Amino acid sequence: MAAETEEELVEPEAGSPRSGARPGVIVAATLAAVVSLSFLIYWVGDSKSGDVGGGGSNLSGAAAQGACGVGNPDPSYTIAVTPNPDPPRPDGTTLNISVRQAGQAITGAKVCVSADMPDMGHDGINAVAKELSGGQYETRFRFGMDGGWKLSLTVAPPGKAAVSVPLSLQVAAISPD
Repeated sequence: MAAETEEELVEPEAGSPRSGARPGVIVAATLAAVVSLSFLIYWVGDSKSGDVGGGGSNLSGAAAQGACGVGNPDPSYTIAVTPNPDPPRPDGTTLNISVRQAGQAITGAKVCVSADMPDMGHDGINAVAKELSGGQYETRFRFGMDGGWKLSLTVAPPGKAAVSVPLSLQVAAISPD
């Protein structure tokens, strides 16, 4: 009786879908599909929401860079970035940016922010910050994932050469509740 209910273990035949399967290839392909789908979801969601940074045309590096041009370092500029919330979160963070030159607030400038995770090999996200007042600017980013991000702020004051400042930002992981 026992022999009738037990299944035999059968080795897959050569050429069958299960023979020679490489788990590393399967994992890599699955990961690529998940990342692609995630970016598509962010792109569709952001292009409809009107948020600045983190989706739609902001994924192509030229949009924000073209608005400010390419800048050079200038030690007379002081640029401070304060994230809200602090630490920044993948699902949405406002970056408050203070721009000063030789202690004076810079007003009327185009302030462009590019964020990238160089180790991830995907396009970065870009935004042009909105001017508030008194050398204060802000923009909102959806980083999409936690980890170390490299920022590049380019400030193009009216009638002056653009200035670029590289920064680093650590985006916190979202803990499940």
